[in-house]
Amino acid sequence: HFTRFFTMLLVLGLPTGVLKAADTRESLLVSTSWLAQHLNDPDLVVLQLATSADYSAKHIPGARLAARADFSVTNAEKGLTLELPTPDELRQKLEGLGLSDNSRIVVSYNANGMSQATRLVLTLDAAGLGTRTSLLDGGQVAWEAEKRPVNADVPAATHGTLSPLKMSAPIVDADFVKAHLADPKYVIIDARDAGFYTGAQTGGSTAAPHKTGHITGAKNIPYSSLTTTDQL
Repeated sequence: HFTRFFTMLLVLGLPTGVLKAADTRESLLVSTSWLAQHLNDPDLVVLQLATSADYSAKHIPGARLAARADFSVTNAEKGLTLELPTPDELRQKLEGLGLSDNSRIVVSYNANGMSQATRLVLTLDAAGLGTRTSLLDGGQVAWEAEKRPVNADVPAATHGTLSPLKMSAPIVDADFVKAHLADPKYVIIDARDAGFYTGAQTGGSTAAPHKTGHITGAKNIPYSSLTTTDQL
């Protein structure tokens, strides 16, 4: 399960030694047992990646609904989606989810929300909140499989208070990748399914198809190869 944290990335360039000693399984993930023991902690914030309908039907008690729009923006000028908001915009969005400087954050997800959940974890890390953020191992699927409680109660809206974000740099742009393609200290990983990597399939939509194939020199490790068929 450790590698699940990284599987939402289409391209990731990491210099040697970039992972700190603190970036261990224990700091990236929490178990369902841990969450059950800490569910009523006053500083705990559980963010649930789910559709509105799924969240309304049932969720981990006290969990707050999080959506992609809460932590990403579209850059219409560049034709890009899933871009990071500016630090001030991101701070406002995270405060709107109830996050404060003392929050202990756990990100959970429904059966099809793992990739967005890992994206949120990475975004929180970029915002300087990574040391207080963990992914729930197995998400709500694992939680329910163990017969742990769920309900449909929506917690009272809470607006958090965060200090100005101290952004770190776990995300790089296209210019950075291009500049380091030949650098032996960097490895470019394409985490898409093999069909997209080989060019047998083209992503995007009919109106706006992606460029077929992959970045020169990138290695393919499909995210689906790092999880079970039910993404646990």
